[in-house]
Amino acid sequence: MIKINLLPIREERKKETIRYQISMACLIIFLVVVAICYFDYKLVKELGAADDRIKSIKDELKNYEKVEKEIKKLKSTEKTLKTRIKVINDLEAQRKGPVRILDELTNCVPEKLWLKSFDQKGTSLKLDAVALDNNIIAQFMTALNKSQYFNKVVLSYIKKSKIGAVDIMQFKLSCEIIFSPKEPKPEFKKSKKS
Repeated sequence: MIKINLLPIREERKKETIRYQISMACLIIFLVVVAICYFDYKLVKELGAADDRIKSIKDELKNYEKVEKEIKKLKSTEKTLKTRIKVINDLEAQRKGPVRILDELTNCVPEKLWLKSFDQKGTSLKLDAVALDNNIIAQFMTALNKSQYFNKVVLSYIKKSKIGAVDIMQFKLSCEIIFSPKEPKPEFKKSKKS
């Protein structure tokens, strides 16, 4: 006997399989969309955090640039002040140097000896003087040699002459001036002492 199934079972199974496949595809698409949204949200959040860090680093960099400008300004001021201090110290040394040397020269001059002129070039000093006798000239040269400011005293010229009834000795000598390391070399002008 022939059995006829009037119920469309195969078609129902096909429809059910198609519905199952469609629902699985929808589920997979939904999960992929959820995963994409999650990773997108995460990337946007990380990007925002990176932007915030960049902004804070730029702000910090601006602060450092301000500090750097202040440091440059302070270094410039420091350099200017050091230059001024050096100039002041040099002027102070130049002010005291010639005074000390002239004071020492005055202390070395014995009685009955007169300086007529002196000429200084660099460390060389030439003196033109008059004394009553050779012993006084020797005392003067010895005093110059013992001084801390003079060295290598050499008598270059001596001549006996008369002023009125008095015999005098005219002489010229040269010596080397010794400057301390802190004192610059002063320049004296030619002068005459009567």
